[in-house]
Amino acid sequence: MSVFDDGYPVSLAAMLDRRETRVRQQEAWRQHYKSALLSFTLNIPGPIKTSSMIHWAFQEGYRLIRQTLLHLSSTAIIDEEAIHLPTGNEYLCAFHGEPSSIKKRMMSIEEHHPLGRLFDIDILLPSGEKLSRPRYRRCFLCHEQAQVCTRSRAHTLDELQTAISHLIMISYYASAK
Repeated sequence: MSVFDDGYPVSLAAMLDRRETRVRQQEAWRQHYKSALLSFTLNIPGPIKTSSMIHWAFQEGYRLIRQTLLHLSSTAIIDEEAIHLPTGNEYLCAFHGEPSSIKKRMMSIEEHHPLGRLFDIDILLPSGEKLSRPRYRRCFLCHEQAQVCTRSRAHTLDELQTAISHLIMISYYASAK
């Protein structure tokens, strides 16, 4: 069984259209709220971007991000929206708080949570600039930089999806205990 079994493939054009729409929405929120933004999606390679188990993984990240933000006395959520589309699950949050401090906390989630390698948590400054990571993320399958493996197509889609499926299923069953 794979976490991709009950998902539906979407076209590259649909994914690119959604990415453009997300960028426009981020810009509109940034202009409206005059604040930093947190944008959360999952790193899911291939044409299937969501399924019941991928949605569960997204909900785990969403819950942890919100819990972290709500427990920071120096941070306030101004507005937020979770979107669930065939092109993937997304969470957008406008907040008052120190963006670099939030970025550090979100990187800690990405690096230490069992599902963290799937999480893509971006922090956008009120100016529109995206806060960068001080170090590269590693590949799902090896210890190389993810960008290097992606560019060189070092791993097949099947290998990546098998690893992601395994990661999600282990986390799901561990959380059920």
